[in-house]
Amino acid sequence: MEATMEKIAAMMHAQLESDRANQERRARERIEAELSHIKREQREIREAQKEAAELLAQHPKDMQPKEQEGWLYRFERWAARRPVQALVVAVAAVALAAYLTSRAIEILTKWARVQFGIGQLEEENRRLSAHVIDVQAKLKSERVVRPSKETMRHIHQHMLD
Repeated sequence: MEATMEKIAAMMHAQLESDRANQERRARERIEAELSHIKREQREIREAQKEAAELLAQHPKDMQPKEQEGWLYRFERWAARRPVQALVVAVAAVALAAYLTSRAIEILTKWARVQFGIGQLEEENRRLSAHVIDVQAKLKSERVVRPSKETMRHIHQHMLD
């Protein structure tokens, strides 16, 4: 009888340990997935910043007509992949067609940088970086509750009674 109770207690203890390990694994997987998602978003933001800076650094006024068409095509593709208003693309196309002066292009470039949200992208990147730090701290501090030795003794004693 006592051997049976010990076996039952051992099985319950093993099940509790297994449950705890599963809880820890699921929590770790959930947090790792969230970190992965955040890092992917940060990478996309950096890529968008780089693409926008490269496109906006070029001066279409100084290009040949074929080069301007290529620039406009790349600009339109970039705008289609990003949440940019169609009006901004239209304004850029009109600016290219009108051969604005170098100063006007600089003003348009500054306006476009604000419009395209490079500052917003940088802010989002900072926000996501802070979130990564918060999630990492959460991962370090998250603990799965398991029964104390006293509780286990009580369960074992209750089974013996």
